[in-house]
Amino acid sequence: MAVSPPLREWQQAALERFDATTSENFLLTATPGAGKTTFALEAARRMHPRVRAILIVVPTSNLRTQWARAAHRFGLDIDDRFTADAAALARDFHGAAVTYQAVMSNPLIYRRLAERAFVILDEVHHAGENRSWGDELRKACDPAMRRLLLSGTPFRSDNNPIPYVTYDRDSDGVHRSQADYTYGYGDGVKDSVVRPIAFPAFDGEGTWSDAGTVVNGLLSNEDETQAKRALKAALEPNGEWIGSVMRAADGELSRQREHTPDAGGLIVADNQDHARRYAELLEKITGEKVAVAISDEPDASKVIRDFTQAKSRWIIAVQMVSEGVDIPRLAVGVYASRTTTPLFFRQVAGRFVRTRSDDDETCAALYVPSIADLLKNAAEMETELDHALAEASEQQERDYNDGESGSLFSMVDPISSSAATHEKTILSGEDFTSAEIERARSVAVQVNLTKLSDAEMARLLRHVTPNDTTETASTEKPSSGASETRSERKSALRKAVQRKVSKLARHTGRQYNHIYAELNRECAEKGIDKATIETLYSRIQVLDRQLGETIERT
Repeated sequence: MAVSPPLREWQQAALERFDATTSENFLLTATPGAGKTTFALEAARRMHPRVRAILIVVPTSNLRTQWARAAHRFGLDIDDRFTADAAALARDFHGAAVTYQAVMSNPLIYRRLAERAFVILDEVHHAGENRSWGDELRKACDPAMRRLLLSGTPFRSDNNPIPYVTYDRDSDGVHRSQADYTYGYGDGVKDSVVRPIAFPAFDGEGTWSDAGTVVNGLLSNEDETQAKRALKAALEPNGEWIGSVMRAADGELSRQREHTPDAGGLIVADNQDHARRYAELLEKITGEKVAVAISDEPDASKVIRDFTQAKSRWIIAVQMVSEGVDIPRLAVGVYASRTTTPLFFRQVAGRFVRTRSDDDETCAALYVPSIADLLKNAAEMETELDHALAEASEQQERDYNDGESGSLFSMVDPISSSAATHEKTILSGEDFTSAEIERARSVAVQVNLTKLSDAEMARLLRHVTPNDTTETASTEKPSSGASETRSERKSALRKAVQRKVSKLARHTGRQYNHIYAELNRECAEKGIDKATIETLYSRIQVLDRQLGETIERT
């Protein structure tokens, strides 16, 4: 008999809420990488004796196989090749995994399968993409005994309600989705369930032709139309901007691979032509073959699977890895898309935050253009955004087109772009200036803490020496981001020490209390509860050195 994987604390709490809820519908909102699948399959395992079947509905075909494999660990056999032609489930399966598109095409067939079943709707916001999809999903899934709705991003910018989601009117009169249990990205970072992610933001100048007139503009331009056009120019493969950002990102990937040799990078391109041309450019930069996964290629799914298992540096895609695809070794990304919606941005960022083990200390990095909407998305990564139903007149997809929406022919053509310049880096809602990042990089080398990312080191310096600024930094505008309290920062550092002690004990066979006693002596403290931020970092430095020496010997 299969033994279910151990549950994280939040998963156990969510299951208790699920068991205590009598409603037929339960919406779980959990950040990508937190373990939604494990939660859902444990719920399915518990529900199985009471239902006729388990029906799992997913956005893409490759996710059917992922769910079936995961379900097997829970003792559940799920048919990931079920089709409407079969009409009924084979007796030796506990359920089926199907796509939303399949359900919409044959709702009456799936209605029979859903009768008295436990239905899992993965990334349920897809069902709100248009009203007819929602209607067909209801037609298929209404007979279910219970429905579990999963989403890492339960919001859209239109006014199509997501099926089976409850909406309440807030104080502003806006209808917002109400989750039954929420586990956000900020929660995951604090619990070390997901990785922190830094967003280095790069400005630059784009040049374009507007009805025959040559125009220049910055990505950071406050004029939205000008910024859109600058972005289009910046993303052109033959411009300087994208190449310089690729080189910066590849440098960060090299730093990550010093500690994690198979760390990988992802570039999300705006279109398939860009993806192919980016690959040529990146191959010249790295001297290595670059994987390209685009829907026009018949073996795109295989490219993703192969990259997941390989140790190569980069993969480039458009939409195929924005959601649902699990490549845990991804650590560095470049956001080279003109889509600026919070939904898509979080889907992309979610590809980098999944931890690989309990002692994963990676701080991921996603390089972004200095476009106002993208900077806002980055700053709000740890803020939960519920799906708000907009009035029809306010619907807006916020896609960065040419600024010529509604016109049949665009008179705007990109010409060139300047090299990228680092404007700031965003981490946990805090802005770190170029001067702070440069100082952090220098100090990290001096004290041998190069395993920390530039943004993490900059945050350390800001918290340890909040009044100590360099002459250059003092001219910069102070960060307006919401920073952690000293208590919160120390709590996070203590957890980091605990993870490293656990890792060192596992590698060396030493007792935990012996390692802690040595750290107390090194830092001249009675215990970790007496440690300051400075000495907590000293403990981390000692542990990193010992771990490095241990790994070298083995």
